[in-house]
Amino acid sequence: MFSFWAGVAVAPRLLLDQRDFVQRIKGPCTRFLIVGMTIIYNLTFTFTVPKRARFAVVIVSVLITFLALNFVCFKYLQALRRLAPGPEAA
Repeated sequence: MFSFWAGVAVAPRLLLDQRDFVQRIKGPCTRFLIVGMTIIYNLTFTFTVPKRARFAVVIVSVLITFLALNFVCFKYLQALRRLAPGPEAA
């Protein structure tokens, strides 16, 4: 549950951040989210998985997507801490 809400809280900030040092994290994050959500929704709304296994497969794919998204969010937070100008730069 933490992984999901961490992704909900941090991913929009990452995607909307226009600073230069964030750009190298932003591209892979965008691709990762598009691929992850496409897989989740294709498994959910199409009949590619047998009905008996659909719930388990969707839960596992959501877990994998959001657990992996934690690493991207962590890299973003590290970049903010390391590279963002401090208050003395203003």
